[in-house]
Amino acid sequence: MTCLNHRQSRGPAALFGGGCAGVFDTQLNPRVATLAVLATSAGQATLAVYAAQTAPAAQRPTAIGLFNLCYQLGGAFGPAIAALITLGG
Repeated sequence: MTCLNHRQSRGPAALFGGGCAGVFDTQLNPRVATLAVLATSAGQATLAVYAAQTAPAAQRPTAIGLFNLCYQLGGAFGPAIAALITLGG
């Protein structure tokens, strides 16, 4: 956790710092990267099932599509937003 300092110990800063440590771990150990991919896939599948069950039957295909779109956009833009919050504030 070398990315964290005393000012970055809570909130979005802690998530960003933890992400930095995760990036360094995945570069050093491919098993960590494999586990991260499996955990992300399992999380997406679990949340997709929940989203599909709460939507009416006629709207389930649209709900699943929108959920996957938002999940992928969060993965694409989330680190950039976390960096802006952490470094900009």
